[in-house]
Amino acid sequence: MYRFAANLIIISAFLLGMPLAGVWLAGHDLVTYLVFPHITSPMQHEPFSWIAWFAMAGFILVVLAFFVYAISFASVKQSQISNQRLYRLPWWGKSGVILVIVFWILAWNRFAWFTDLQVYTFTPIWLGYILIINALTSCRKGYCLLTREPLYLLSLFLLSAIFWWYYEYLNIFIRNWHYVGTEKLSTVEIIIHSSFAYATVLPAVLSTAEWLNTFPRLDLPSQQRWELQVSHPQLWAIASWLGGSITLGLATLWPEILFPLVWIAPLFVIAGLKYLLEGKTIFSVLVRGNWQPVLLPALAALCCGFFWELWNVKSFAHWEYSVPYVQAFHLFEMPLLGYAGYLPFGLVCIAIADLLPGTPRILIRAKRDYPGMETF
Repeated sequence: MYRFAANLIIISAFLLGMPLAGVWLAGHDLVTYLVFPHITSPMQHEPFSWIAWFAMAGFILVVLAFFVYAISFASVKQSQISNQRLYRLPWWGKSGVILVIVFWILAWNRFAWFTDLQVYTFTPIWLGYILIINALTSCRKGYCLLTREPLYLLSLFLLSAIFWWYYEYLNIFIRNWHYVGTEKLSTVEIIIHSSFAYATVLPAVLSTAEWLNTFPRLDLPSQQRWELQVSHPQLWAIASWLGGSITLGLATLWPEILFPLVWIAPLFVIAGLKYLLEGKTIFSVLVRGNWQPVLLPALAALCCGFFWELWNVKSFAHWEYSVPYVQAFHLFEMPLLGYAGYLPFGLVCIAIADLLPGTPRILIRAKRDYPGMETF
């Protein structure tokens, strides 16, 4: 626990400090960025640009090509599919279904008797989702994060509340989204309500990643391997740490151009410092050809992102986006290209979760299936 606290403090110093360094270099008053909670107001950004849209879309397509290739051309044994045993949906999974349906209806309608509670529908919906996705995992392999590692799941809720407050902090600098429908809440109510909502992010992403791993085509350790050869890993870790730190500063110095980097830079800071502090990261297994830490969390965050945006769009309390250059072609409130941000966000989620002591091996169907295989 001491190492966890020490590592968290060191990593947080760079994650919090470098954005401030960027605006300090720009000559801005730092006090403006240290208000908690900061209520971000709508901002008029640079107008839509076809050049920027196609440039970003091209880069995204290249990244997506890797995911498509990894899934489509992986070798899957027929026995992995035909011999899979299915289990009965547990009662708490059915409770999750009821929870989602009830609060989805309440979120998208304006019942007079529910007016005072209208802003509080987000957390129950996502608690229901977490129950459902864990239940589906349990159906496919007999256990899940909720039943096998309940204390770890609980710790993810606590860490997640802090984790998303960090992204709200980054939004002070880039101002890409703002909230509507929470104007009547007091400061204390905003902090409590938001913290409960943010607490569901990491449990949802990691539970979804575990569920995705129950599908043989996504079970990468048992398939072909692409080993990533890395010489002088410490130098790479230093480069990752410094590069991510500098990028965070630059992204807040020129947010109109570099705003997408706030979804990528924290990953390099966390991974680089984690290796320097402990000699390994969750991505160390890439050298052995295990691409689970990249593929599964990224896809899990994209899956969660779809439901975040879906349930947000007609809710009374919701967020809206204002993004430079690519504010067009919306799917729900999110500009279409914005969904690509969920891919690196999933990697940040798993890197943050890996800071917790005793991170379990949660993304394989059973440890005995892959003896000697290092996983995360």
